[in-house]
Amino acid sequence: MVNTMDEYEVYRKAIEEWGEDGAISAFHEEVGELMTAMSHFRRGRIPIEEVIEEIVDVKIAIEMMRVLFDKSPDFDVSSDIYVKKFWKIEDTLHIKHSSLVCVR
Repeated sequence: MVNTMDEYEVYRKAIEEWGEDGAISAFHEEVGELMTAMSHFRRGRIPIEEVIEEIVDVKIAIEMMRVLFDKSPDFDVSSDIYVKKFWKIEDTLHIKHSSLVCVR
């Protein structure tokens, strides 16, 4: 999640600089790199630290996509969807709903 207005502004400016297509292409590239890293890790070719680095890159790319599609630093439409999907996992696993709530 974007935690500060400064982070929002960095992502917004990156999108402005690279354009929406460029930002989406960067997202695709980061996801592809994570997929490759995970395959290499499973085969013992790379250490877990490299996988974690790719996870962080994807996390940043996801935040940029959230900024691209939410369009506002003060409103997080994805949080409502996240909570519903998280609860679906809990339901599937027969776990009592956590205290996860949507805070705006």
